[in-house]
Amino acid sequence: MKQFPFIKYSVAFAFGIFVQYFIKLSLYFIIAFLLIYLLFLFPSVIKEYSKNFKSLVGLVIFFLAGCFLYQLSNSNLGKYPFNNPKIKNVELYGEVNEIKLIKADKLTLVLKLDSIKNNYLKNNSLKFLCNIYETGKNLDSIYNQIKIGNKIYLKATVTKPRDQRNPYEFDYEKYLKEKGIYFIANVYKKDNIRVINNSISTFPNYIFEVRKSIDDRLKQIYNKSTYHLLRGLILADRSEIDDQINEDFINVGVIHVLAVSGLHVSYVVIIFLFLFTRLNLQVRIILTIIGLLFFMLLTGSGAPVVRSTLMTSIVLLLPLFGRTSNGLNSLFVAAFILLLINPRDLFDPSFQLSFSAILSLIIIAPVINKELSSLKMNNFLKYILLFIGTTLSAQIGTLPFTIAYFSKLSLISIVANIFVIPITGIILGLGIVSVVLTFVSTQIAIYFASLNELISFATLFFINKLGSLNLSSLNVKPFSLYDGFLFYLLIGLLLSLIKYFNHPVKKLIFAFLIISTFFVYEKIDNYELLQDKKLSILAIDIGQGDSFLLKFPNNQVALIDAGNADKNFDNGKKIILPLMNKLGINKIDYAFVSHTDADHFMGFLSLIKNDKIKKIYKPLLTKEEVKDVNFEKFIKANKIKLQYYHNEKLQLGNTVVYILNNDRINNISKSMNDKSGVIKVVYGENSILFTGDLGIKMEKEYVNQYSSFLKADILKVGHHGSKTSSSEEFIKTVSPKYALISAGIGNKFNHPHKEIIKRLNENKIKILRTDYYGAILMNLDGKNLSLVNWKN
Repeated sequence: MKQFPFIKYSVAFAFGIFVQYFIKLSLYFIIAFLLIYLLFLFPSVIKEYSKNFKSLVGLVIFFLAGCFLYQLSNSNLGKYPFNNPKIKNVELYGEVNEIKLIKADKLTLVLKLDSIKNNYLKNNSLKFLCNIYETGKNLDSIYNQIKIGNKIYLKATVTKPRDQRNPYEFDYEKYLKEKGIYFIANVYKKDNIRVINNSISTFPNYIFEVRKSIDDRLKQIYNKSTYHLLRGLILADRSEIDDQINEDFINVGVIHVLAVSGLHVSYVVIIFLFLFTRLNLQVRIILTIIGLLFFMLLTGSGAPVVRSTLMTSIVLLLPLFGRTSNGLNSLFVAAFILLLINPRDLFDPSFQLSFSAILSLIIIAPVINKELSSLKMNNFLKYILLFIGTTLSAQIGTLPFTIAYFSKLSLISIVANIFVIPITGIILGLGIVSVVLTFVSTQIAIYFASLNELISFATLFFINKLGSLNLSSLNVKPFSLYDGFLFYLLIGLLLSLIKYFNHPVKKLIFAFLIISTFFVYEKIDNYELLQDKKLSILAIDIGQGDSFLLKFPNNQVALIDAGNADKNFDNGKKIILPLMNKLGINKIDYAFVSHTDADHFMGFLSLIKNDKIKKIYKPLLTKEEVKDVNFEKFIKANKIKLQYYHNEKLQLGNTVVYILNNDRINNISKSMNDKSGVIKVVYGENSILFTGDLGIKMEKEYVNQYSSFLKADILKVGHHGSKTSSSEEFIKTVSPKYALISAGIGNKFNHPHKEIIKRLNENKIKILRTDYYGAILMNLDGKNLSLVNWKN
């Protein structure tokens, strides 16, 4: 540790942040303890004990400093300031702090709130996100007019950012809160926003204008897909990169090349050192560092690029002071500086991934490459193996975080990285050169851009083909904190002890034993949300619509409805597919489409396209409904088994699924809502009734035909709690203990209706609403029913 003097203090500081995150010691307690320690214990320790104890004193101080700074940053956090999650026509005044690069139909600003016309907030000094939805010249006009530092007026719809509404889902509200942003204001007309003060922040505005200029030049000379790719690589704005491309990069295990990080900083350093090669060493280093700092500001100063810039700058500067560089020390100094500025970065995925990647390249790569260097082979093959060893090192180091955040393990990432990493450097280099050339000759720049487009197209095509392979990646359940700790502990053990084994076979056996140990002991803290040998029902929060996931005791899975999908948001792709992956569900055995209203069936399209459905049940085809006809064509084109609802009994192990639609009901149903599939699921003494959007008239028909058979412990309330469903007679016949209502927060239909809520309360039925609680999970064992707090 003498060679790495700063590591232990950085670790102590980070550990203090980590402990404070979980234990939450009082700020006053930390200050009091630190003062007592410094005033009484520290002097006596210094006087009486050796140098080792002095070091211990320093570690304690750094640990407490970590606790203190994290708690201080935590105490400064606010919360959503309004009572209602959605408020229309709010008139706001604010100062522009940041402008995002423009999109096709949206411009996003970050503003500091000055005041509200009808002020009902106690604290107005909050930052908020403003999304301006316009098109064409109107949006361009706003984009060109607004500057950082401007005071603006806007009339907007204020919304609460989406929190974690489903298991394992990204918490957007928490993400924004970490950046000091507490609400979103959406503006839908150009006339609802205007500049009222033209003062500007000079330096931030200059940086943005440079970003904007580069973005405009990229857009001018590149086709759409390459422009979006280069916008991500050069300007760290991935928002326009196609979702499928992102998914392909994740599947292939090369998503890291799209996040501006240490890899891109390395490319930039190489470019600058090459450009300044004729200058003396001191000038070359200073100019390179200035160039790096400018690149850092240009890309938005994200944690990975800041960490890489700091670390690289330290390594470059040390020779000027007659000191040799040490990768580990430089990394931990950079990490300490970042955490000192913002202790909350410790829990930021980009910080964790970039730090673990560099740490593993410093620690693991030399061990692997040493073994590979000892092999006798030609130089080219050895170079390939050394590159593979380096890539493998980074993959090993980041594995717990990769699985925790993406729930995917790429099986071809090592092969893919051999090609993608150097090609990305070429694409980035040509992108920078082509932008510079636009200042000289647009025509020459276009020649370079054309070459870059060809390389980019080939790269994206290659990644797409690899990513579409069935064995390109495995869906893996997210790692827990315990899993990550065990993984790094065993990797440390492997690296420490493998040198004592002389024979390659013995080394392989030892490595195999370490890996086997991990797979045995990582199961200790495993907890299944959808428990074995129970009937699990998960009401997925998909906004205004329905979607219910059922796992039966025999491990078969059903999905009743899948929410909506449109050009703005696809519930099947964005919510249900990721949820299935993280729950370890490969396929849906039975998909029940209650009826073909968009908010019930459209989400199934992505599931069908991704081969996630074995069999579909739906109402009889309505030939007059184009969407119903097209949906059936889509089902048949994808060779999915299709069956219509018709008085059927499905025996799934010891669970029975009754489909109650029969000839009489099918013949008298007129509207799409009244054609809804009505399904009763029975497991032992437990039962649940699903009714789609069934109306009052058809509820009466079901009561007449089935009477007491409709009785169930849980009722999925019809039509999201609309007053067109859930008649008094029907509620009393079903007589449920629980009422499940799936509805969107602040939806335009005002579902659920207050009359229905009153009716359920009068019948002493416990109401469970997705708009209030997010996803609702229940486990039934055949006798008892338990509600699961999945957030814990």
